[in-house]
Amino acid sequence: MDELRLGPTQASRAAIDQPAWQRGLQLGQVLRAQVISSSAQGEALLRIAGRQVAAATDNFLPRGAWLNLRVTGLAPIPTVRILEAPARTGVTASPLERQTLALLPQQGNVVSALQSLYSQGQSVNLLTLLGGRGGLADIPLDQLVLQGPPRSPEALQRALSQSGLFYESGLVQRGAQGMPIDLKALLLRLRARVERAQGERQLLGAGASAKMLLAGLGRDLEGALATISLNQLSAAHYAQQDAIYWVFHVPFTLRDQLHALTITLAQEQTADSGGDEEPREWKALLDLKLPHLGKLEAEVYLRATRVSVVIYTAHAATQALLEAALEDLRNTLAAGGFEVGVVRVHLGLRGAPAPALHTGLYSKA
Repeated sequence: MDELRLGPTQASRAAIDQPAWQRGLQLGQVLRAQVISSSAQGEALLRIAGRQVAAATDNFLPRGAWLNLRVTGLAPIPTVRILEAPARTGVTASPLERQTLALLPQQGNVVSALQSLYSQGQSVNLLTLLGGRGGLADIPLDQLVLQGPPRSPEALQRALSQSGLFYESGLVQRGAQGMPIDLKALLLRLRARVERAQGERQLLGAGASAKMLLAGLGRDLEGALATISLNQLSAAHYAQQDAIYWVFHVPFTLRDQLHALTITLAQEQTADSGGDEEPREWKALLDLKLPHLGKLEAEVYLRATRVSVVIYTAHAATQALLEAALEDLRNTLAAGGFEVGVVRVHLGLRGAPAPALHTGLYSKA
């Protein structure tokens, strides 16, 4: 298993500031780590961003190896997944690895830049600096950002196709003129608009706060573009192994507030059994935070037509609301032609101890 659990082990508990470390991580974030030590008992010590971080793993990690890790869970302790096999120090990095290393320090929240444009306190000032609302007429924010999370298969498919993950491949297939609205394209155009505004003479007479506001938007845009590019590189790495690992960020508004739905879609490599190939299992992880409901996570498993869903929430009141709607969810899935397996709501976010949670989700009848 290529997953690690980050946090204090018995041997290194005093050396780790677990709460501070957790607060600095984001779901889907890619980390670069070097293995300091690893034991046969499943304990390892990593160096991440200049600090020592303990980890528990089922794999032996060679000392000195460099790892690319993607954050897959945050509570109760962070969990990460190794994106590629460990490589010893001194081995020449591939072009994909070099691109990844260059982008790692730059990654940021994908929707932070858009949030500032929707913020009542900042949007007017930013629009003025960027040339007024008419100056953003060619940047179709309202067409890209959904009104509420996607509620139909068609809306979800459109949102995923516009998430930026497939931007360059779309350019190759359709050309710039035939490209539909795309999040990465929008962020690139916004970045160009910021760079143009920073070079205009009118900014010379602007106050320090205005310049800081524009510079902050520029940093947020760079961070968002770096994160989407890292997601693309990760997808390319898994594609080389005949597997799928896609991360999508879908912005949407609720009551004039901008939110984001993060969707991770994975399909493991099929083992060569020499016989009839079983249908691949798809796994989707959904992550979002909603007003009055709080943070929600969901795991969806699909093999052939059999589907199972586990929803996670940290609040008992939200659990009760979701459980009241489970029968409607089961009926909707069944009406869509799915064989419905486990459908349940779990109190506590992903990563909480629940060893029997996924046992027997699928039967090989």
